[in-house]
Amino acid sequence: MNPKASGTSAAQGQPECCCVFVFYNQEHEVEHLLQPFLEALAVLPLQILIYDDGSTDGTPFVIESLIGQAESDHIIFHKHDLRRGIGQCLNLALEDCSTKAFYYVDKHSTLKTEVFASLLRELSFSQAAFTFPASNPALDPTQLAIKHASKKKVPASINYIIRKDRIRPDRLFFNPFLHNGHSAEMLMRAGVSAKALEAPTFFQLSYNEEVYSDLTTQDSRLIMFHSQLSDSEVRGVGSNEDPDLLYEKAEALKSDGRIAAALELCDDILKRFPGHQNSLRLSVELLKRLKKYIEASERSKMIGRDVTRDEKESAPEIDNGDSTGNSTEAPTDAAESEPESDIDQTSGIKTEHTSGAEDGTGSHIPEPQTATAADDDGDEETEVGYDEDPAVDEQAAGREETDTLPEPAGIAQEAVKESAAETDSDAETETANPETKAFEEDAGTEPYADTDTAAQHDTGAETKEEPEAPYERPDHFRHSIVVPVAGFAMQAFEDLVTCLHNFCDPSDTELIIVDNACLDDTWEYLQEMQAHHFFHVRIITNTVNKGVSHALNQGIQAAEGDYVVVMHADVTFKSDVVRQLSTILEHNPEAALAGPVTTNAMQEEQVRAVAQNPEEVLETNWVDGFCLAMRAADENRFDERFHFAWYETTDLCYRKLDEGHKILIATGVLVNHAYGTFTRQLGVSLYSDEFLRSLDVFTQKWIGEAEVPELSDAHPLEQIWQLGETVDPLKPSKKIQEKINALLTDRLATELKNLQDVTDYDLRNFIRALMAVNNRGLMRDLEELLSSLPDPGFGVELLAFYYRNQIFSRCRKYIDMLQDQLPHVALMYALRIAWKENDIETASTRLAEYLEAYPASAEAHFIAAKLYERQGGTEQAAAFMERAQTLDPSVSEES
Repeated sequence: MNPKASGTSAAQGQPECCCVFVFYNQEHEVEHLLQPFLEALAVLPLQILIYDDGSTDGTPFVIESLIGQAESDHIIFHKHDLRRGIGQCLNLALEDCSTKAFYYVDKHSTLKTEVFASLLRELSFSQAAFTFPASNPALDPTQLAIKHASKKKVPASINYIIRKDRIRPDRLFFNPFLHNGHSAEMLMRAGVSAKALEAPTFFQLSYNEEVYSDLTTQDSRLIMFHSQLSDSEVRGVGSNEDPDLLYEKAEALKSDGRIAAALELCDDILKRFPGHQNSLRLSVELLKRLKKYIEASERSKMIGRDVTRDEKESAPEIDNGDSTGNSTEAPTDAAESEPESDIDQTSGIKTEHTSGAEDGTGSHIPEPQTATAADDDGDEETEVGYDEDPAVDEQAAGREETDTLPEPAGIAQEAVKESAAETDSDAETETANPETKAFEEDAGTEPYADTDTAAQHDTGAETKEEPEAPYERPDHFRHSIVVPVAGFAMQAFEDLVTCLHNFCDPSDTELIIVDNACLDDTWEYLQEMQAHHFFHVRIITNTVNKGVSHALNQGIQAAEGDYVVVMHADVTFKSDVVRQLSTILEHNPEAALAGPVTTNAMQEEQVRAVAQNPEEVLETNWVDGFCLAMRAADENRFDERFHFAWYETTDLCYRKLDEGHKILIATGVLVNHAYGTFTRQLGVSLYSDEFLRSLDVFTQKWIGEAEVPELSDAHPLEQIWQLGETVDPLKPSKKIQEKINALLTDRLATELKNLQDVTDYDLRNFIRALMAVNNRGLMRDLEELLSSLPDPGFGVELLAFYYRNQIFSRCRKYIDMLQDQLPHVALMYALRIAWKENDIETASTRLAEYLEAYPASAEAHFIAAKLYERQGGTEQAAAFMERAQTLDPSVSEES
């Protein structure tokens, strides 16, 4: 028989083996890897699947060119805009593959066509699940962990042709967390049930490559753990098992993406070792990953408790059933082993097979997805009432059908959140503060009893499940808690919910959540809370974010309690702060508002050690808005000109003082405040444009236009200094401008140029006065004398001044100086300048960096829309613009 003729004949029919290639930024390697297999199509019955995994160079163009020359119907090319990883691409290939034989090519090689064709025939007639070269027994994947993983080496996938139909379905997936050795790791996991066919070597390596690939430390750890796992260990716990070892195996299952199996193992550990803290913590994390948030909240209260022997003996069985108490069947191994969808676990961002805009340099603009859809009737606000409402289901359907924006191109999928990692870092920093030590110790307050505690039954008596009583909403509440949420709220909000569950009384307290167009799965979490009637929760859903003041007004207006306690979602506590604050108002009728002490706040008087007496108070002029109690009967409405969380509470306090009321700090009530969690996500932190706008509103409202000070007896130089101290250099009054210009004679200008032994603060005031009259020449002379910025706000003023005047070289000087103190301001101005200069490549890079750090920024999404618009990406521009206007309806080029 002529093998070549046989191969040619077979190649004209149906493919018998699928060869898979995954590329990322390999434009100079693509041809060497791919071309030998494209040529083999003429003589071998192959299907070729090619995945470009989000390359940012010319890789896709090289692939398309090679495919065009091959002219075969058996080549399929998938192009991803965002990098998913090799494992995810291979799992997609398992679905796309039309043959039973599967071959992943991860090395430069050529096929020995005659040997390969013969081997395919032999493999089809045998019962083997895979082949490996008999010339090297060390390539047997059953010995993978022992012989290679510990040395951080693994056989390359090119060694194995795999028969998909002979691998156990629950083992047929590639580990999405590995970097190399995907085929070998899958076959090791398949175990003894996967028979091997030792065969002659069917490929020829090139470029001095070897049959092994390097393992990262994480890869090695995953493979070593898998080598210890057996079916019995995954499904149950032996009587003499070490819980720490089993916990490590659960961690390995989680790392492998098998969340349900990891949770099952944790539950088995906790049945025998109820106080095993690591397993408790891991099970809480896994429940959240499976969106069982209420169960996660319930179980989290067990963390840190010292479980006694009696508690161990009487510990209830842990059941991951549904909300009615009925046990739910655990997912099959096949379901467990399915790779997780391509969703960022913190931000909830799902990637799509769509194309991103690209300029001639190969730079990529972040790719949009469809923004959250508004309700069909176009209403911007929907209140979810007490009972089930058809509108709720309709809205839920709308939410489920819409996609969210992906992270910027070229950024790893874990990156966007890691605005949330920033939050974690802040929280850790605050916990390290000596003033927060109270949070590291048990406050001694017992959690309120669970209202659904099971009834006791006699031993051996037959039990019957009682039907759940219909929910009855109380006629009266003492407290209404109002919590606005926006951006990526889940991580912080879950901690607040846990504190409410553990320390507050649901019998006389209602919870009102105002969802200000959150971008993650907060909405689904809220629906679950409502289904469980958690604190009689009501949800107000806004399809666009109109700001925190608007949200608070909505919640206060809907409140039915005698007292309203406004809380930010980044607050935690270890006592019933809601009742403590309402009691203080009850005992101090002359007070209108009361707030606790904390670890981090704008109001420095609130940052103090907690007093022993919970009713001790300190009178003040204003309190911060992160946790604030008021009477529902009072007229408490926030001024909605204060859009995003700056000065709205100070303004309310000043109005209450004008009405003759007192403002109190409850020095015996302590909460922890993860300051900046939400303003950072939204890109509206200290000295941002939004901060400065709110400051301007507050100044105009409570201070008014700056008066020209009486300085007739002072030296002209001193008068200039005083005016620079007083003036708003970006919005000066005409009177002050006229006074400065009158003083700025040629003689005085010469004096200013020749200043010696002057401090940076003195220079600041002189420069601010010159800025007010746009005297840029003299400004620059004095700026050169600055050794540093005396305060970051002054740097922002200079940056805004030069940006307004389109002098970008001076802007870059202050961007560099502000990089460490105000990174959000520096990065935003760098993005704006690149956009104004039409530098698409730099703008795309800066945009990706900004969205990574501040993923809910309306302005960043607006600029992304404009960048796409310039590149002709109409659909992408529309999607980004829709998201920008969801985040802030007032966003515009002028904003």
